[in-house]
Amino acid sequence: MSLETYTGYIKDLVVTNPSSTDPKSQGDDHLRGIKDTLSTQFGSFTVGTALTMTETELNDTVDQQPVLDTHIPTTSGTAHQWTTIPAWVNKVELIFTSVSTTGTSPLLVQLGDSGGIENTGYTGSVVNTGGSTTTSVHPTTGWQLEGASAASIIVSGVLTLSRVFSTNWTYSCVLANLGSAIIFSSAGSKTLTNDLTTINLRTVGGVDTFDSGLLNIHYSK
Repeated sequence: MSLETYTGYIKDLVVTNPSSTDPKSQGDDHLRGIKDTLSTQFGSFTVGTALTMTETELNDTVDQQPVLDTHIPTTSGTAHQWTTIPAWVNKVELIFTSVSTTGTSPLLVQLGDSGGIENTGYTGSVVNTGGSTTTSVHPTTGWQLEGASAASIIVSGVLTLSRVFSTNWTYSCVLANLGSAIIFSSAGSKTLTNDLTTINLRTVGGVDTFDSGLLNIHYSK
């Protein structure tokens, strides 16, 4: 006899049942078992509306969930990179916690794609508020996040990167200097050659070493 125990879950159905030698009298048991399994497995489907999502769309709801990466210490090195950003991502948040460097060169963010880090074509500006207000234009090699230069600067805050369309991205960032009452506010845009894959954090000069803090990245569709 090839009548399995129905648990209510599709994974437990035995695909080889019923066998050709099973009695016809068990046919109704098999049908009830299948109906019970479907009703239990999809018990939350109570509206009575047809499911119109494709297989790809259903898979994407699982594969494209928001991701909070593992935080990394910023206590060494001249740059920190994230190189595996999925093509479906439309929003990225770079989170700074008490980040500083040994030198006076301001922090700089660059984007990259399959062709590597792009060093041209960035537009934007950064403004300091608190104490006195100054404005600094970004270098075209990346987005400058600080409008002041001092080794004592320690920042916390969030940079938000959003896809406008295709390979065009815009960002805004607010960083608080924990050593003084100064806020660095910046924003800008950049069009990549291909899909975004990489975010690179360094200093404008590229040689100052990180010496404190933590970074993390959060991305979503």
